[in-house]
Amino acid sequence: MPKANIQTTLLPGKTNVIPAQSKYKNVLILGNSITYSPINESIGWNKACGMAATSPDLDYVHLLCVHFKFAKLTAVNISRFEREYQTYEPDQYLKEYRDLKPDLIIMRIGENLPMIDSALFRQKYKCLLNYLRSNNPDVKVIAGLSFWPDRDDADNIIKQYSPYVTLNVLSGDISNYAFGLYTDGGVQQHPSDKGMKGIADLLWDGITKLK
Repeated sequence: MPKANIQTTLLPGKTNVIPAQSKYKNVLILGNSITYSPINESIGWNKACGMAATSPDLDYVHLLCVHFKFAKLTAVNISRFEREYQTYEPDQYLKEYRDLKPDLIIMRIGENLPMIDSALFRQKYKCLLNYLRSNNPDVKVIAGLSFWPDRDDADNIIKQYSPYVTLNVLSGDISNYAFGLYTDGGVQQHPSDKGMKGIADLLWDGITKLK
């Protein structure tokens, strides 16, 4: 499963930044290509980070890292869950990450869910959260809803099961997208550096309000 190997004290270009204080020491981010996308030269994507940041240290995961002082942070692409939630088995794909026993999980999915079977998605999303909490019931969970608009069916379910942050407030500003920066249309629909910063800022604001 694609993942980013990140240590918050070793960020490219950020080694002299003094991070903000955070009570969380073991953070797990579960997302899709906006969170982490490996190199795919067939679409002109030649970086391993959140698509479509112009450099790894400018994706929202790395921008969030500076807030977590001396924390371990793991970012994993679980777009398979979005696309195959009907048959997805968490223990097959997520045992390694559940067993890390994070103290904070950021659920950052939704873009690949334009049409869903609401009843089945609700069931599978609840099962996913229950699995992640099964050996660590005190873990805090916050959801970052879809960056893209028109994902209301999935967003409305996700936000019922944890504190959440609404991200599609960014979608109305075309400068938050990577249009013109890449040749592939799919890549261009991902967040620009400005969009990534907007996601990071909104998520951090929500994290600071967790009780």
